[in-house]
Order: sequence, then structure tokens, then C-alpha cells
Amino acid sequence: MAQAGIKATSGRKAARSARAVLDPGAVATRGLAPECYVSPDFYALEVERVLAREWLCIGRVEDVAAPGDYTSVDILGEPLVMLRDQGGQLRVFSRVCRHRAMILVEGRGNARRFVCPYHAWTYGLDGRLVSAPLADRAPGFDRAGCVLPAPRVEAWEGFVFVNFDSGAEPLALLVAASGSWLKVKWIGAPKSRTFG
Repeated sequence: MAQAGIKATSGRKAARSARAVLDPGAVATRGLAPECYVSPDFYALEVERVLAREWLCIGRVEDVAAPGDYTSVDILGEPLVMLRDQGGQLRVFSRVCRHRAMILVEGRGNARRFVCPYHAWTYGLDGRLVSAPLADRAPGFDRAGCVLPAPRVEAWEGFVFVNFDSGAEPLALLVAASGSWLKVKWIGAPKSRTFG
């Protein structure tokens, strides 16, 4: 019982600190309350209000250099697969089967398609459902409408970014304003230099 009280108090402190950080009209604070770093409530708020709306780096283009190359990525609780399709296009999809929510692929490798281990639903490297044994005979089944969800994906300077917000500005616009600073400060910087 005492543990629940600690969690509730800790959660309230984290929420107050979160409001102070996320509300531009709030009184300035020196930093986040320590509870914010371990609070599941604060993390959920941070994901909802900040992280799910931003461009997040998930890898490098050379991680999927050849057609069929893939690598699995988990970010913000979303299981994704970054891949290079047969035409050489960089793509990112959910790696969860649309039928029974099984994980389609893990790790990294090279494939022509992804087959669900549960009912053998098969997806192409373009995210479209290629085959669904027995489902094609089900009344009203729409194979064409069954596509793996995909976040927005863009590459910059070899880094691959995703954004779950369909209304977010393109990454290119964001880096255009600070691109020269980023290139000098991070991309072109000597490895021994530190930044403050």
C-alpha cells in the first residue's frame, strides 16, 4: 500500500515538472525533477507531446545497402523494419502482421519478402500483402487494402529518420535552416573535438 502512495506522489511531481517544461507560460525551472527520469507517466507524456512528432534517427543508409537488405528497429514502442526494396528505394514499415499482430521479422538480413510465422501471410518489400492463405476465400477480404503501416521516412547525410506525425514538416526543411551548422559541428567535426 505504501508503494502505491510513493508512485502516486512521484507521478504527481513528475506531472508538475512536465507541465512546467512543456508549458511555455509556466515559471522557469532549473531542470526536471528527478522523478521525471524514471516516471512512466512522464515518459508517456514526452512521447505523446514531443517524440512522436519529431524526426527520429533510426540508422544509416549503409545498414540496408543492397536490394532486399533489412534491419529491425524498435523506437517509441513501435517495431519497425528498415529496408531497401527491389528497386533500391529506402523504406520503413511496421514489422507487425496485419492479421494476428505477430512480429514478421527480427534482426537483420536480406529477403525478397516477409512471411508471418503464424498464418504465413506474406508481404512484399513494398509493404503490400502478397499472399494470405485461406483469407482470399473470405467474403469481403480486400488484399489490396492490407498494407503494412509506414511512418514518414527521409535520409539526410546518410542518416535515416522516421516521423510518426503525418503533418510534420519535411526533414529537409528543418535541416536546411541549420544544415550548415550541423555539417560543421557534427558531420565534419574532428573526432577528438567535444561540444558543450
